[in-house]
Amino acid sequence: MTLPYYHYLIFIGALIFAIGQYVYYLGWKINRQVRKRYDQIEYIANEGIYEKIRHPCYLGIMLMYIGVGILWGSYISLCFAIFLSGLLVIVAIEEEKALCERFEEYKKYMKKVKWRFIPGLV
Repeated sequence: MTLPYYHYLIFIGALIFAIGQYVYYLGWKINRQVRKRYDQIEYIANEGIYEKIRHPCYLGIMLMYIGVGILWGSYISLCFAIFLSGLLVIVAIEEEKALCERFEEYKKYMKKVKWRFIPGLV
């Protein structure tokens, strides 16, 4: 089943996807460890976009998922994108638990940077 107003949503989906790529790039530019497992992380990134949110790369990936879900134009693709984004939220929560155990400064960082993904919201 196709989303309503699909011809308008193509632009919106592409824009959300592009914003996601940019957010991911901002996180990756500061923290090249983003592709490592959390038990292989050597330091805590806390500058640049990491001063505002703790998981910019996960946010970027979620935005890309949502953008592609809209671009494909079906309710099923959008629901799948939301499902995958939910899995990333769970990964981020579990990663934070592990980082708190591994790095004492991560607890301080969490108090300083209160938002996981979107400042003022989540």
